Amino acid sequence: MTAIIGWIGSVLSVSSMLQKRQMRFRVLNLAACGAMVTFNVANASWSIVTLNIVVAAINIQHIIALLRRKGDTTTATTATTATATTATATTARRRQDRCGTNRPSTAVGPRPAGLLVGGRSTAAATTRHRRNAA
Repeated sequence: MTAIIGWIGSVLSVSSMLQKRQMRFRVLNLAACGAMVTFNVANASWSIVTLNIVVAAINIQHIIALLRRKGDTTTATTATTATATTATATTARRRQDRCGTNRPSTAVGPRPAGLLVGGRSTAAATTRHRRNAA
């Protein structure tokens, strides 16, 4: 019977590592720690029992923090708005670059030397402009 509890703990531990959501990861890992503590107490592996108790305490601390954050809507709204604004500005700059238009230097600062303009470096573009002007 103790071997089954050990296998259940191992499966829960591995499955928790495959989670993308932090809350699901913490809950599954906490369940794995519980199973592993039970298994290792039965086998008198006290160092592993201690390790799993510490990991369980860390998981509980993070679960509490996640639950508190979930109730705080101001932080989430501010972060979402800032991320959306940054993403929109980045998308607009990429679209403008793909169309071949130059961004205004006042918005992003001076263009660094060697930057590609129309598929050529700024030095090549300046040389081409001088030849065409003559």
